Amino acid sequence: MTTPPVESERVTATAAKVRGEPVSGGDPGVVDRRDTVGIVGAGPAGLAMARALAERGIPYAQFERHHRIGGIWDIERADGPMYDSAHFISSRDTSAFLRHPMPSTYPDYPGHRQVLAYLDSFARRYALTADISFGVAVHRVEQDADGHWLVTTAPVGNPGTTTTYRFRALVCASGAQWHPRLPGILDDFAGEVMPAQRFRNPTEFAGRRTLVIGAGNSGCDIAADIGRVSPGCVLSARRGYWVVPKHIAGVPTDIADGAFARLPRRVRRAFAELALRLSVGDVRRFGLQKPDHHLLDSHPIIGTQIIDALAHGNVIAKPDLARIDGTSVEFVDASRAQFDTIIAATGYEPRVPYAEAYFGGIGDDELYLGTFSRRFRGLFLLGLGESNSAGFFLFDTAAAMIASHLLDEDRAPAAAARFRHRIATERPDLTGGLRFTDSPRHHGYVDSEAFVAAADKIIAAQGWPHPSRPPETPGSAATGSGKPARQEYAGRVAVVTGAGSGMGRALALELARRGAALSLCDRDPAGLAETARLALAIGAQTHHAVVNVAERDEVRAFAAEVVAEHGAVNLVFNNAGIAHHGPVEQTDLAVYDRLMDVDFWGVVSGTKAFLPHLIAARDAHIVNTSSSFGLIAAGGQSAYSAAKFAVRGFTESLRIEMLANHPHVKVSCVFPGGIQTAIARNATVAAGIDQARAAALFDEQLAPTTAEDAARIILRGVRQGRARILIGMDAWLPDIFARLTGSVYHRLYAGIDRKTTEEIRGNAVLDSGTLEQ
Repeated sequence: MTTPPVESERVTATAAKVRGEPVSGGDPGVVDRRDTVGIVGAGPAGLAMARALAERGIPYAQFERHHRIGGIWDIERADGPMYDSAHFISSRDTSAFLRHPMPSTYPDYPGHRQVLAYLDSFARRYALTADISFGVAVHRVEQDADGHWLVTTAPVGNPGTTTTYRFRALVCASGAQWHPRLPGILDDFAGEVMPAQRFRNPTEFAGRRTLVIGAGNSGCDIAADIGRVSPGCVLSARRGYWVVPKHIAGVPTDIADGAFARLPRRVRRAFAELALRLSVGDVRRFGLQKPDHHLLDSHPIIGTQIIDALAHGNVIAKPDLARIDGTSVEFVDASRAQFDTIIAATGYEPRVPYAEAYFGGIGDDELYLGTFSRRFRGLFLLGLGESNSAGFFLFDTAAAMIASHLLDEDRAPAAAARFRHRIATERPDLTGGLRFTDSPRHHGYVDSEAFVAAADKIIAAQGWPHPSRPPETPGSAATGSGKPARQEYAGRVAVVTGAGSGMGRALALELARRGAALSLCDRDPAGLAETARLALAIGAQTHHAVVNVAERDEVRAFAAEVVAEHGAVNLVFNNAGIAHHGPVEQTDLAVYDRLMDVDFWGVVSGTKAFLPHLIAARDAHIVNTSSSFGLIAAGGQSAYSAAKFAVRGFTESLRIEMLANHPHVKVSCVFPGGIQTAIARNATVAAGIDQARAAALFDEQLAPTTAEDAARIILRGVRQGRARILIGMDAWLPDIFARLTGSVYHRLYAGIDRKTTEEIRGNAVLDSGTLEQ
C-alpha cells in the first residue's frame, strides 16, 4: 500500500503514554497526569483526536480495549459490527482524513480491509500507535472537585486490577456501533434472534428461512448476501427509503453531488430526486415502500445491490412487523411467514457506558456541535453522532477544534473564555434546513454541510488554524516566535482595506499565515484591533490604522503611513464595501452617494494612493473587489450593482494600462458570489423591507461560501495572475448564463426579484448603518 509523503510538520513523539506512580500529596492510588488529555478509543475518531493533540504539542494518554487500532473497521473484533462484504458507502476521495488522502490505487468504494489498512497508514505517518495503551478498558470516569477527570481503567480480562488516572480533560471517542438496539417484539420469537452486529458472512444461513429487519445500509447488504445462498430471504422495512446509486454517469455519487455544492440545497435536492426517479425508478416495483420524505430527510440506501437482489427474486420485501407467534411472523399487510432466524439490523444505542452520568441522550441539547459538553468543562464527545456524509473529515474538524481550544486554555485564556461562552450560549442549527424523520437514528443527527459551515465560522472567529492545514508547530507562530509553515509571501508587504471582519479579515489572516507583513485598515476600531491581534498571534508583522476609505485624505495619509512603516508595498487588496437593498423608486440619492463613496471611490482612492509605490516595487499586485452583481444586475441592487460595475470597468481599464506601461504590476478584479460575512446583516434597506428577513434570506440561502474559502480562492487567483477571480458557483453560473442568453436573464431575475421582495417585505424603515467587508 502506498502512503502520502510525510509532511514537514510531521508529528514527533509528543504524546505521553500513561506511566508512573501516584504523585506525593495526591489521592492515594491515583496516577496524576493533570497536564494530560485522556482519550478513550483508537478507532477513526480517536486517531483524529490523537493527531490533533500531538500536532499542537499537547500531551495525551490513549486507551484502546482491543489489541490494535481500527475500531469498527477491524473485522477480528468479536464485538464489532463488521461483515465480509462491507464497503464504504461514501467514496474514496470524500472519505479520507484531511491532509491524508487514500491511495489512488484504492477502488471508488474501499472495502473494510482497505479502510483498516488506511487507518494503519494514518497512525504510522503521525507516529500514533506507540502511544496507545492497548488491551485496556475504561470502566468509569468522574470529575473531581477541582474540575479534573478521574479515569479508572483495567486490563481487558482482568477487571479487578484497576488503575485511576487524573487528566485535565477527557475525550470520549469510543464509537457508536457497539450496543445493538433490539425491538421488544422480538422477545416473542421462538427461533434464533441475531443482532446484525454478529453477522459476518452468509454461509451459515444457506437453506435457512431468514428474516432481516431494518432497511438501513447494513440490513440491505446482509439481506442481499443471504439471498445469494438462500433465495427467498425476507427484508422487512417499516418505511420507504430513497435508493441512491453509488455512481452517476460513471462518477461516484457524492463527488457528482459536490460539483453542485454551491447551488441552494433545495435546488440540488429537487434535481437529485428527479435524477433518482429516472435512474432507479419507482421502488414499489420491487416491493419496497415509496419514501414518505424528501431525499436526505432520512438516511438513504446507498447502492443498488438490494434492488438487484429483489429483481432477481433472491430477496423478498415486506413491510413492518405486526406480531410474532412462535416462529410465525405477521406483517402489517396481513401476510405471514415462518422463519428460523431473525437478524435485527435495527441500529445501535449511542451509549458511553463508562460516562453515562455525564451524558444524556445524543439528541439532547447538552453538547455544543455534538462535541463539547455544556455542563462539564473539559469533557468532549467525538464520533458518537451520525451525519449524512463521510465521517473521517468531520472527526478531524471536531478534533482540531477541541485541540485548539485546549491550547487556548494554556496560552490564550481570553480566547478560551470566549469559546466557553459560545459553548454555553450558542445553539447553531445543524439540520441544514432538512426535516429529519422521527426515528431513533436521527436523534442528534446532523447535516454535514451545516456542521462544517458552523465549524468554519467558529474557527475563523476564534482565530484557529483551519483543520485542512497543519497547525503551527509548538513554539513557532502560535507563540509569536519562529516562522509560519508557509512562506509564500515572506518579505512582501500586503495592504488590506475593510480588514475588520468578513472577507477582509480572512484575507489578512491567510496572508499572515503565508508570511506577509501586513498593513490593515477599517472604519471599525474594535473589529480592526481583533484582526490585528489574530495576525500578530500567527506571527505576522502587523500595522493597522482606523481609516474611512470614503475619505480621500484619510486614504492618502494611510498610504504614507504604510510606506513609512514598511518601506515598500507589494500587494493592495481594495476590499472594503457596504451594501443596500431596495428598489430605485424608494432609494434616496444619498444612498447612491454613500455606496459609490465606499464601494467605488474607495477603490479608486486606494488604487491612486498606492499605485506609485506599486510601480516602484519590483513585483506588485493590486486586487480590487467587485461582486457577482458587477457581472450581472439584480432587482433591488441598483446602487450596489452600479458601484460594482464601476469597479469592474475601472479595474479592467487599469489592467490594460499596466500591461502596456508597467507589466510588473499585476491587476485582478474579484467577483464574489454570496460569502458568509455580516454584510447582509448590517446592510441598509429601503422603507418597507424587513432588514432581518433580508439578512436571514442571504445568510441561509444565498451565501454558500465561507470567507476563509473566498480568501484562499483570491490568493490562488493572485498566484496565477488571473484578470478575473470568480468565487463560487453562484458567481460562475450567472455569468455564463448571462453571456449565453443576453438580456433573457432579465426576465428570469424579474421573477426572482418578485419572489424575494415578497419574502422580505415588512415594516422596516431606512437604516443608515453600514458595514465594511
